[in-house]
Amino acid sequence: MKDSMKNAVIIVLCVLLVFCGAWIVRTMLHPAQPPAVEVDAAQWEAMDATSALPAEPTAQIPEPSDTPQHEIPAEAAEPTAQIADTPTPATDPMTMLREVIYGEREFYVDVYGAVFRTTLDETYLGIYSEGAEKWEPGSFAVVDFDRDGSFEVVLEATRNGDKLVLFHDPYDEVVYGYATVFRGMLELKKDGTYRGSSGAAYGHLMKLSVSSRYPYEYMLAESFLDHSARDENGEEMPIYYVNNELATYEEYAAVWEAEFYSKESAEWYDFTAENIELYVK
Repeated sequence: MKDSMKNAVIIVLCVLLVFCGAWIVRTMLHPAQPPAVEVDAAQWEAMDATSALPAEPTAQIPEPSDTPQHEIPAEAAEPTAQIADTPTPATDPMTMLREVIYGEREFYVDVYGAVFRTTLDETYLGIYSEGAEKWEPGSFAVVDFDRDGSFEVVLEATRNGDKLVLFHDPYDEVVYGYATVFRGMLELKKDGTYRGSSGAAYGHLMKLSVSSRYPYEYMLAESFLDHSARDENGEEMPIYYVNNELATYEEYAAVWEAEFYSKESAEWYDFTAENIELYVK
């Protein structure tokens, strides 16, 4: 009897557990919905007027256009000042060259790789060639050696025709001089090309670069006698170079025609105060 009652209680508890589990699962899968609310037509119209959806924008979005809506002022469109390749010196370059010519400004002169600080009045031919005479210019020319729009002044000595090239350095506002060797700068052309000679059998065609404080001469063409080669008469034969490379006589002659004979010669002026003021400006 007791066992039967015990079993009946166990069965009742199991049934209750099954029903509770089923209710919990149903509640999780199907949560309770809020009660429906009756809404009449007037309320629907009021809800449409105050809808939570965003309204269409009242301002029209402009169509894309190639013309900017806001014009950039002309003064702001481009920089008013151009960036220069080199700094603008505080003193006019030609003014500095005139001051050197008049002995009022010192300059640095490169003599065979050694640099001296001097004035024109203190310069002697003994620095550049034989003798100890004072370096007195008899004429001058104004040439743009680097063809950059900045001119240099070439002074020619009275006694032996030695040349002294004066040029300025825009970075430190200093005037430099480059002294040529004897017969090192002959028949100067307007573009700065010139020839040199060390004798009847030796000649060269040169250009001078003064774009920095250290001038550089570069060889366009040269010829000299080859002591190791002789012709059928036993005479030493000349050899030719163009741009520092061995060349034929025809190639050598073509460079001279294009770079020298076809060009105008530089104009030389007497070394007077009137000409200096007129041409060194």
